[in-house]
Amino acid sequence: MSAAPEPAKNRIIWFANLGHSLDHYIMLIYPTTILAMEKAFPDVSYGTFLQLSLGAFVLIGLGSLPSGWLGDKWSRRGMMIIFFFGSGLACLATAATSSFTMLAVGLGAIGLFASIYHPVGAPMMVACAPPERLGRVIGMNGVFGNLAIAAAPFVTGAVSDLYGWRVAFILPGIVALAMGTAFVAMVPDEAERATRKSLHAGRYSRFTLIRVFGVLFFCTFAAGLVFNVASVTFPKLFEERLPDLVHSATTAGAVTAAVTLVGALAQLTVGRCMDRFSLGTVFLVTAGLQMIGLFFLIDAFGFTAPGAAMVAMLGQFGQVTVNEAMTAKYAPDRLRGRIYAVRYFLNFAVAAFAVTMAAKTHDATGNFVGTYRILAVCGALIFVGALLFPRRDAARTAAGAAMQPAE
Repeated sequence: MSAAPEPAKNRIIWFANLGHSLDHYIMLIYPTTILAMEKAFPDVSYGTFLQLSLGAFVLIGLGSLPSGWLGDKWSRRGMMIIFFFGSGLACLATAATSSFTMLAVGLGAIGLFASIYHPVGAPMMVACAPPERLGRVIGMNGVFGNLAIAAAPFVTGAVSDLYGWRVAFILPGIVALAMGTAFVAMVPDEAERATRKSLHAGRYSRFTLIRVFGVLFFCTFAAGLVFNVASVTFPKLFEERLPDLVHSATTAGAVTAAVTLVGALAQLTVGRCMDRFSLGTVFLVTAGLQMIGLFFLIDAFGFTAPGAAMVAMLGQFGQVTVNEAMTAKYAPDRLRGRIYAVRYFLNFAVAAFAVTMAAKTHDATGNFVGTYRILAVCGALIFVGALLFPRRDAARTAAGAAMQPAE
């Protein structure tokens, strides 16, 4: 199979970046629209509204396993087409719902189609990245995803306040359909298939692989709890911790966006660091920042709350970039999509517990102190995992070393 031309690879990378933005954006529309819905339905509690999204977070985890398998065995391009068009139609259908039951079904459909991106789009993007720029390409992809995480609360809050919550689903639905149309036209099937052989995976000893993927899967599970709780609770958290500033869905979304933006932009620096320093060293630094930020966020009040959240998110999003590089460097070609799928299954499988825990503890206590204590423990466990990760690739074979860029 001939190699894909560079312009085709660059187009694939850009569509992977845009898909990453779309994937995170559509999953975070609902948590902010809740603030507008609470005003329209004052007798319905925050926890009840939040639990309507439970199906979405269950399906984004469960759906990643067959998505990764189909991407490896059938077509990553075909799966990405389903992702773009399915996400767009699911958003439009959610906007058209007329009952809480149908709203939950619509959110579940969004979660199911969103499950496709990470186990399919991420390995497709990594396979197109030049070896000497792998860290920067992964970092830029992370920035696109996290800019969407930052933008979703603010844009959704503003649109919900001005035009209503339905329009907050309609606009990204139209954008998703436009992206899908452009993807079909600009990325031919033969170009994607020519990228199936990755340039990054080396050959490592069995002990090294067990150690690396043991740490990776454990930290993915713990980080999934942190990410999912933080992403759905930040708008409400800042409404409670910044009472003098946050009075609407728009301002809650703006503060959440500012916090997330710090982590998003930091991923560029993390990506460049991975091209210059040991992957294990960068992992240790990002895990440490996340642990410190989560510890102070337990009972932070006033402007200390977004400050602590910024530190935590800087570490959280930096760690995501590190995890992408781990999979790219250590996963065998034939299993790469399925390993991505297992990672994101673990990440999002915990989402069901995360959403339920956040909803029930908030309804029971009226605050998020207990919830963020649990996240701080997760941050400490991730830091321990980073200590166990190899500082350098000493176990790599000579054959593998010839295939790998220097760290």
